[in-house]
Amino acid sequence: ELAAAERLRLFNAADRPADTAAAQMLMGSVAGRFAFVPPFMPGKRLAVTTLSNLHIYTQKGSRRFRAEFVEDRSAYEHSYLRNEGYALGNGFLYAAVDEAAITLVKK
Repeated sequence: ELAAAERLRLFNAADRPADTAAAQMLMGSVAGRFAFVPPFMPGKRLAVTTLSNLHIYTQKGSRRFRAEFVEDRSAYEHSYLRNEGYALGNGFLYAAVDEAAITLVKK
């Protein structure tokens, strides 16, 4: 939610192609550092660590892949389901903000 809200604000404010390009480049960094939004990270969570310290674990035997053409909807559908969890290699190389302290306000 945080990343999406900031992207929306930047793109709505961009009225020239150069502004749009700058907004796209800006969203790849925070305070001049590389920024990455992992998939399925809770919406208002803000955590800071090094990329090498962030570990993503997938439970053995939990991966399910399905791909098929569904005649009823005339559509090709696919899904990739798995049980995943995030972990830190070094718990002291981490900072976070309490989600309860963050409020997204529409202007």
